Amino acid sequence: MSDVRGAGRALSAAERRALDALDADALVAFLRRLIAIPSLDGAESEAQRAASADPWIVEHPPTVEWWGGRFDPAVTDPSDPIVATVVDAATVVTGSPPIAEGVTYGADMRLLVNGAGIPTVLFGPGDVRVAHMPDEYAPIDQLRLAAGALVLAALRFCGVEE
Repeated sequence: MSDVRGAGRALSAAERRALDALDADALVAFLRRLIAIPSLDGAESEAQRAASADPWIVEHPPTVEWWGGRFDPAVTDPSDPIVATVVDAATVVTGSPPIAEGVTYGADMRLLVNGAGIPTVLFGPGDVRVAHMPDEYAPIDQLRLAAGALVLAALRFCGVEE
């Protein structure tokens, strides 16, 4: 039998039984509900609500501990005009469409979206893997293209004719 590990240690027989008993569809549905919650406090409340519905978890309540940076999630509807405007402008300037997808890192976008209700996208040059590191950089050619795309997006979004 292969060794099942979690958090850097072998799982106990009880932990293995608990994992085997998981309803994968219910877990996916639960995680999707958590992702859609706009705050960490809401996610914690949802986790506690879901836990109260399971007899085993009621007897073995989970604890939630938030550590590190607390960046609330934020989402802009992909059909919002700002998304199409930035994607179209970037496509015109760079010659190919940018990847439009969600990301898992924290950003100040949450303040605009959650606090002020302003639809927002993250867009820029460089590689996020070197962001906020010693010797952070973005190639000049990418910086120029991103700046051009943002200028074009701002003009189009504000209704300025080309």
